[in-house]
Amino acid sequence: MLHSEIASESKRFGITSVVSQLKEKLIVRHPHVFGDAQVNNADDVRRQWEQQKKKKLSSDKSILDGVPRAIPGLLRAQCIGEKSAKIGFDWSSVAGVRDKVVEELHEFLNTCASPSANRARQEEEFGDLLFSLTQLARKLDFDSEIVMHRAIEKFVRRFKEVERRAGPAISEMGQEKLDVLWEQVKIEEDHL
Repeated sequence: MLHSEIASESKRFGITSVVSQLKEKLIVRHPHVFGDAQVNNADDVRRQWEQQKKKKLSSDKSILDGVPRAIPGLLRAQCIGEKSAKIGFDWSSVAGVRDKVVEELHEFLNTCASPSANRARQEEEFGDLLFSLTQLARKLDFDSEIVMHRAIEKFVRRFKEVERRAGPAISEMGQEKLDVLWEQVKIEEDHL
């Protein structure tokens, strides 16, 4: 309303043209309501909506263009997966995504094991793994950004407890002793 009022004061457009365009958009994107198209479920309606949106885009535009580049990476990966899934570009089951994650993990580990692997290739494979994991989260209806923040907080909480138990001599303890403390903290926390 505010934008329409400002635009009407400068004689660009008014609320009537906004409502008219919204009405037209609803009619075009819901041919199952306002036309003869048939749908079986809500997923069909969403897919049809995205297909109608895609038809309105110029040939040089993508449905992914609306996903901001500046948002956090996991959130962007999840949004891109959601957008592409809306037009049917998606795995049919969680098992398919799980298999993709395993494939990407193997590819990443193979680049790490190769003595001649370059860093750029390793980063690329690691990125593919993260993207696939994010799609698995999406298929499981997890918010990958929230899940990541929870994992970080869990690590920080456990690490701080290791620090507390180790005391000022923590840097001289060595990895083995720190691992023992870590496992103790983890076991105690898991039993709460």
